[in-house]
This record gives sequence, structure tokens and C-alpha cells, in this order.
Amino acid sequence: MQTDNKKLQDNKQKVIIVLGKIINKYRIKNNLSLNLLANQLQTSKTVISLIEKGQKDPQFTTLWRICEGLNIPFSELVKEVKKEFPEDFNLSDLE
Repeated sequence: MQTDNKKLQDNKQKVIIVLGKIINKYRIKNNLSLNLLANQLQTSKTVISLIEKGQKDPQFTTLWRICEGLNIPFSELVKEVKKEFPEDFNLSDLE
């Protein structure tokens, strides 16, 4: 049981890191600085930076707002994350 819990935590951390890299990719693609995106989202650039570095697990509403700020559908973000994992990997297993 301990190893299953450890594997779950490791997978969750991997998803958070991949998510951050994808957000960073879209932010740069849209020519947005951390400051500009943070201002659009009415949050701090530290929060955005921590998310992009995979050091903060963002809440659903934060991710939704980030997608709006980056002008991408939320479903696109999820699709991008899923592409980085094996086909049988299920994001809902991380809950």
C-alpha cells in the first residue's frame, strides 16, 4: 500500500510539472510576461512562476483563469498534459 501511495504522489507531481511547462510554453507563445499574465489574472507573478516551475499545485479555478488568460480552451490544456503520459494513464486516478 505504501508503494502505491508513493507512486500516486510521484505521478501527481509529474502531472504538476508537465502542466507548468505547458502553461509556460503557451505564455511565451502568446508573448506574455509573468507580470502581464499575473495582472490579467489579478494574482501575483510569484504564483504563476511557481505553477510554471511545477512547485505549486494550482486549483481548478486558477487553471481555468490561466487558460482564459492564455486564450486556450481548458480541454486543450488537459489534452496537452495527457500527451506527455502513456496511453493507459488516467488523470482521474490522481484524486
